[in-house]
Amino acid sequence: IYMHADSRLYVDGTLVVNGTKKDSVIFQGDRLDRKYFGNEGYPGEWGGLYFSPKSRKSVLNYAILRNCGSTTGIGLAAAIWATPDSVNDNDFQLRMYSTIIENSIGYGIVGFGSTIYGQNCLVHNCGAQGLATFEGGQYYFDNCNFVTYGNKKISHIDNPTVALINYRDIDDYNYVAGPLDAQLRNCVIWGSLETECFINKKGNSTVDVKLINCAIRSSEQIPSYVTSTNNIINTDPSFKDANGGDFRLNENSPLKDKGISISGLDRDLDDKPRTGVPDIGCYEY
Repeated sequence: IYMHADSRLYVDGTLVVNGTKKDSVIFQGDRLDRKYFGNEGYPGEWGGLYFSPKSRKSVLNYAILRNCGSTTGIGLAAAIWATPDSVNDNDFQLRMYSTIIENSIGYGIVGFGSTIYGQNCLVHNCGAQGLATFEGGQYYFDNCNFVTYGNKKISHIDNPTVALINYRDIDDYNYVAGPLDAQLRNCVIWGSLETECFINKKGNSTVDVKLINCAIRSSEQIPSYVTSTNNIINTDPSFKDANGGDFRLNENSPLKDKGISISGLDRDLDDKPRTGVPDIGCYEY
């Protein structure tokens, strides 16, 4: 799917993308001058996917969103931007399976009171958070990687890879908050900053955050109200080539056999079977 500069795909109903490992559905910019830049892609070539409050039951299966996040016009810089779920059908607005988001000039996934589920997804090299929640919502992710190291195209100096918060600041004194339900299992939250996972809450809204068998880089203490179970903190995951964007695990990776079994999650992002005790992250060694 070739997207023109500054364009965004708006979803008011249901978007279903059914790719496969061998034939993934790729969203990218339509610029024709790539040969002058060594056939490379650049962040911000197009906008991203926007899911409105009326969107419902959308599915991304083996999709790749590449070089997006343009901010020209109205809206946030994000590969995926989901707004408050108003349908109330007891289902997620968006389900993501084996989906890759890479090279976004802004957010990878940003939700405002929305409902999103992800499985075997890789979100990497984002100028802002790979995953950010505002004003509450429901966000469940299993065996996903949120990783940013920064490079010549993406600056990574002050935005942690993941921000799980239940509010949006309006100014220095005022904010909008909502109930937050977030659960990450067998996920990797990593990058080049000392703290890549920021969790905070404001107001009296219910906040239920669970981090279960995750690999997390953080120099700060995880808040006491967070359910933190069997997480690996500040231990290098030992990726094959992090700078080259290969987040598969080396043989000596501490993430091997450190996940929990999740019903229905029997293959990884490479469509490789998960046998025995699963590894942490989107790739099984």
